[in-house]
Amino acid sequence: MEQHVEGGMTIPWLAASICLSRRQLERLFLEKAGVSPAKAYMRVRMERAKALLLQSKASLIDVALDVGYEMPPISRERSSAYSARRPRSVVPPGRARC
Repeated sequence: MEQHVEGGMTIPWLAASICLSRRQLERLFLEKAGVSPAKAYMRVRMERAKALLLQSKASLIDVALDVGYEMPPISRERSSAYSARRPRSVVPPGRARC
């Protein structure tokens, strides 16, 4: 998942790449990790976005694109589902946000 943080990986593709059905993969993930593969992948992408916001001068839109979200409203919605903090709150003070 971390190798495909920029997007392009789907859960069916991941399941097929390890010779499992999507449902088998989902059951294993829930059993071992306590979350679905989709939630785990979203977490990986959000953590990468957070790191980019803290370590670079990239804009929110650029960071959203870098982690595979093609439309900023979608990344905002996913971020809200992942964390109570808005993406802009991660940007260090004094740095341009857009």
